[in-house]
Amino acid sequence: MLNAHRLAHSTSKHFTRQTTSHIRAAPRLGLSDNFHKHYEIEGILGQGTFASVHLARHHETGKNFAVKVMPKVPRSASISPTRGLKMMKSELQCMRTMGRRLNAVGLHGAYEDNTDVYLVIELCRGGALLERLTPSGKPDYGEDDVVRLMRAITRFAAQCHAKNIVYRDIKPENFLFLDNSGDSPLKATDFGLACILYDGETLNERCGTPHYMAPEVVDREVSYDHKCDVWSCGVVAYQLLTGHMPFESSMPHEAVYDQQELFAQIGSSEIDFSSAAWDRISADGRDLVQAMLQRDPAQRIAASEALQSTWLRERTSISAMFDKFSARPKLETTVVQRLQRYATYSRFKRVALLRVVDAMMKDPQRPKIMREIQKLFLKLNRGNRHGVLTAEELRESMQDGYELAGIELSKLGIVEGRRYTFTEFAASLVDWSRAEDHEAWQRWVAEAFSSFDSYGSGVISPTEVVQSSPSRFTSFAATPEEAQEYSELLAVLKDGRAAKETYMGIDEFTEILKARKNDNLEIYDSRIVEFRDSTDAP
Repeated sequence: MLNAHRLAHSTSKHFTRQTTSHIRAAPRLGLSDNFHKHYEIEGILGQGTFASVHLARHHETGKNFAVKVMPKVPRSASISPTRGLKMMKSELQCMRTMGRRLNAVGLHGAYEDNTDVYLVIELCRGGALLERLTPSGKPDYGEDDVVRLMRAITRFAAQCHAKNIVYRDIKPENFLFLDNSGDSPLKATDFGLACILYDGETLNERCGTPHYMAPEVVDREVSYDHKCDVWSCGVVAYQLLTGHMPFESSMPHEAVYDQQELFAQIGSSEIDFSSAAWDRISADGRDLVQAMLQRDPAQRIAASEALQSTWLRERTSISAMFDKFSARPKLETTVVQRLQRYATYSRFKRVALLRVVDAMMKDPQRPKIMREIQKLFLKLNRGNRHGVLTAEELRESMQDGYELAGIELSKLGIVEGRRYTFTEFAASLVDWSRAEDHEAWQRWVAEAFSSFDSYGSGVISPTEVVQSSPSRFTSFAATPEEAQEYSELLAVLKDGRAAKETYMGIDEFTEILKARKNDNLEIYDSRIVEFRDSTDAP
């Protein structure tokens, strides 16, 4: 067992919620103002400097959610109203860009009134990471437990980076368990410091929680990028494996530290990998933590590469996820990963891909994967002659061989009462990065574009998109709040990036459909029930 007596050490701060009577009306963000029409706030879950989190109940369904309430005018004098508004917009943009996935809390709706912004998010009831691991400060977990947790944390970082998001605050306090079960999934929360960083751009703002900041973040004279999150992952892994931080104050009371001393240690002090605590850790674990804690970002391992390391690689992926005579992952063993990735796409992109599937199915040269998807569809369809899959059929297939909590199924688009056509099913399972390599790709995209261009003008508008297929915007949807995406679509067409023009041409349309770099299946949780070797049987 690992030494956990010092893991309760926390660098987070506790704050007192202030009244909002002094807050003046602030600019509108274009969000719905119907929060109180749909939700009832029933209690407070947490408070901070910039926001408070509440328990809320949805009037129509009775389901509970967490609601992050952020005042438009910051209560803290250290944050200007302009900067506070920018941070709010960035957080909302990042959560929308991430979409609904299994390794982070999902955004179910965004609202505002004259003084506050309300983010309705997935409710996690299982407590924070360290609270679960060390309820009494006793060592009650082992390296295998750390592997499972770090796989989830690193996978989340890789998913952020695939979406051009730098999270900037990876630490145990920002990861919650979905429920109280022993195998509960771990979810990332709080995108308050996250930001979009496009290729070639860098950051230079010192940002995050001091103990988990990377050297390049601490050093104000250099810029940094997404690799700063990998360093933070390494600090968390070090903390969980050894029971203490890689850098600590020389002060006698460990809860008190000199920030400048800490930053100096992060910048140049040797990291201890020779203590007795490391004698109990596997060489694979030590090697990966060292690779994550490389001071030079260029030498530091990427999050997606870390997931393929011997220490973090899923055991099932070796024997279960690949065809015997091919290097390509099996379709049926990667369904959950494919559905997750599809759920992260913007609503417009999903609608557009439905049209691409229509074009592909008309083409005699369509990829072989389409035949595999057809076979799987018919297998799950149970001979239904109407050509649709029910939510019940999909739900049963997901619960056979996969470890999924019931409420997580909605994040995969499996919603009670829904029926799904083959086109919808296929669009969610096609590996679009491979489809782009097909010689007919440009032709399929052109046909999809033409289906939206109702006037034959060579450009399409958001209004044309909605009018041409309004019912499509409820496909693979999960909550009533998604109705507000109709109005949001008029302003946003791409994955979290505002459209620069009212009308869109074929080039921009093609760019939106393009698969993101590193957005491969391996960075998504397979949730396959792990196979136990006969020698491991009790």
